[in-house]
Amino acid sequence: MLTGMFVDADPLSTEGYPDPEDIPFAEVFITTKAQALVTGNIRHFLPLAKKGLAVYSPSQFIEVFSESII
Repeated sequence: MLTGMFVDADPLSTEGYPDPEDIPFAEVFITTKAQALVTGNIRHFLPLAKKGLAVYSPSQFIEVFSESII
């Protein structure tokens, strides 16, 4: 079963983000107060990581959250 939800994300400045197409993911991450943003390209989300927010590669995410997933 697949589930999802509509998120009316708050706009975010593109400053510091190398790829403007990544901004919607950062906006949803911040608006929903998600625990982590998982990405294959961490350097595209350095502004979030520099603020102390949890930005992980898929393998880092599994390592950090594996105990709570199982």
